Amino acid sequence: MKKIMNRQPLVLLCIFWAIIQCVQLDSDWTRMDDDAHFILHAQSILVNHSYNDPNFVYNEDVDYIPKNTSPGWPLMLVPFLYLFGRDLLILKMLVVLLGLVSGVVLFRIMQNRLDDFWLSFFITGIYYFSMTTIVYSKVIYSEWPYLLLSLIIICRCIEKHQESIKTGPLILTGILLGVLLSFRFIAIALILAVTVDIVFSHVHKMKIFHKIRSIILLLTVPFLLYQTVLFIVQPETGPGYKEQFLSKDLYYQEEGQATFKDIVYRIPDNARAFIERIPHTVFGRSWYEYLDYRYPRLGRIVNPLIVVLGIIMTLLISIGFLNRMIRHRSVIEYYVLFYLAIMMVIWFHYEVYRYLMPVAIFLVYYMVIGISAVIQKIIQNRTLCKSVITVLLISIFIINLFQAAIEIYRYKFSSHSEKLAFAPNYSAVVWLKENVNTREIIIADDARWYALETGLSVTPSPIFRNIEKVYQYIQQFPDSILVINSSRYFHRVCMIPVLQKYGAHFNLLEEFGNIQIYRFLS
Repeated sequence: MKKIMNRQPLVLLCIFWAIIQCVQLDSDWTRMDDDAHFILHAQSILVNHSYNDPNFVYNEDVDYIPKNTSPGWPLMLVPFLYLFGRDLLILKMLVVLLGLVSGVVLFRIMQNRLDDFWLSFFITGIYYFSMTTIVYSKVIYSEWPYLLLSLIIICRCIEKHQESIKTGPLILTGILLGVLLSFRFIAIALILAVTVDIVFSHVHKMKIFHKIRSIILLLTVPFLLYQTVLFIVQPETGPGYKEQFLSKDLYYQEEGQATFKDIVYRIPDNARAFIERIPHTVFGRSWYEYLDYRYPRLGRIVNPLIVVLGIIMTLLISIGFLNRMIRHRSVIEYYVLFYLAIMMVIWFHYEVYRYLMPVAIFLVYYMVIGISAVIQKIIQNRTLCKSVITVLLISIFIINLFQAAIEIYRYKFSSHSEKLAFAPNYSAVVWLKENVNTREIIIADDARWYALETGLSVTPSPIFRNIEKVYQYIQQFPDSILVINSSRYFHRVCMIPVLQKYGAHFNLLEEFGNIQIYRFLS
């Protein structure tokens, strides 16, 4: 009876989170090209039996996204596209379900590591209602399936008496987990599953059927490794993850590959971004954005204080991490260590919140351990220590709950909702479908979204620092159609200057708010 009672708060938390998600669920596009990227691949697999959609004209010179990024996620979407068509509401419900289950798995992990129901409960609550979770639970990103898989593997590792396992397998599993969340490739996921199945299943106690299964899985490893290397390098399909992560500038592909010196110089930028964003990741950022918008002077005063808070939190996280690494080492430590190591040498500072998502909740866990270690060192009072930590977690939980409500209101009901900003794009799609023939090429930002919505041939807008290069790129497509979004930074610095300099070669066809449609006259 006691066990059932103990589960009730968690069940209520899950139900409450599901209700909150139902409020923000809709059938609208949330991130346009980011959502369309995976749906386009899934639709192409379903219709063309290939990852490459014929309507999207890939160009490695201007597209900074690898051609076949995260192929496992589109494969998961295929059955839903087959059964329900391109219903964004169904796909978002899938994302919410994955997020819900990941929270339950996280609770089990925390309960195993902390051996305290309520601390585990509030850490799970912080995860559910953090700004990052709320924002990305309405976006069809690949983080969710891979994050859930990683949490399940971590849970399996720590529940199988991993203290009796040698350090080598723990390090291997941690490396694979870190690489999995960085590259999100299905072969890496399967290799990881094989490793965990064999290492953490006490093979000598398994039935003959399970032993045969493990042997079969083991035999797949060489093939999976080959596929992984092939996918990362992608010699025949344009830039892969290797080229993306090693490019000198993520967006300006013309800069070429980074040298070892360039990669080393990234580390301070990434470390600074990590310190500055940790408070926002844990406590949310709506309050700061509001403060900075309404009271700019006060915002300028608060900003240095946030940096100081970030330094303090980083120190506490480091203390907690070292405490666990020395005294109660688990696969979590290796996972966080290798994941953050990868993040420090890639373009982490461009999308800090998204890149922190796979490890953010473990950083809260380490912060709790760090605070506990400091308090016990100073006061040596376990009861007071637990009370302080409980009050802190409840406070963070309430802050996140409040900000989650603000974020959902802003998304669904505010007159400044980001969804309203997409209205001109929908009008442009209708016009393009009615006025552009299938032989013409459209050059547009959010190219995958336009290809998906119009069914026409679309290629990404060029991103070059030199506007002459931008014009030369456009010249490759005689009589093409340009969709210009004047609210986008790269269009303001790359495309609009070309229109101003070579105005005689561009004819304005239609305009919808911040969207202008031009024909290039070769």
